[in-house]
Amino acid sequence: MYAILENVILENMRMKSTDELLNIWIYQDHREWSEEAFSAIRQILIERGVAVPDPIFSENSSIPEQAGAIVAGRERSQQGDGECPVVTGEDIRADIRGWGIGFLVVGAIHILVSGFLNPLWGGILMLLGLVNLLIQHRVMYIVNGAGILLAGIMNIVLTGGNPGWLVFGILQLKWGVGEIQKYGQAAHVL
Repeated sequence: MYAILENVILENMRMKSTDELLNIWIYQDHREWSEEAFSAIRQILIERGVAVPDPIFSENSSIPEQAGAIVAGRERSQQGDGECPVVTGEDIRADIRGWGIGFLVVGAIHILVSGFLNPLWGGILMLLGLVNLLIQHRVMYIVNGAGILLAGIMNIVLTGGNPGWLVFGILQLKWGVGEIQKYGQAAHVL
């Protein structure tokens, strides 16, 4: 019976991305995860060829708000040193600033090419760009993701079955969900 439980945990953990597994492993929240879960995570990371880092926090410790950094991806340096890149608060602020500038540019394009693109969306995008530049906090990942999801839904529903807009709308849905997921991944930074 115990072996069956271990296999279920292992298979459930295999469905998680390497980034998620690294985040769980590094912060070792024993109030949320069992020893079997940590064992499965370690095994999966090794199977995926990822260097398993030392955990930051000990058993039963809570994750402090000022933890300073999270694992954001599994890309390694060209030297192959096995180190995982870390995302800092400045990285997140830079990402959100980039979103702000991008939204301003795309919004301006919407207004300039109003015969093809919707100028109302241009105004909304420019406003969203300004908000990104003013509020450089991880909450903007939710705002940006929701905006992209809304645009995706509108492109799917309101474009009269145009296959190009349909595909673009589906891509926007995936993109919007990805942005919202960044909010959780940045929980220990900003």
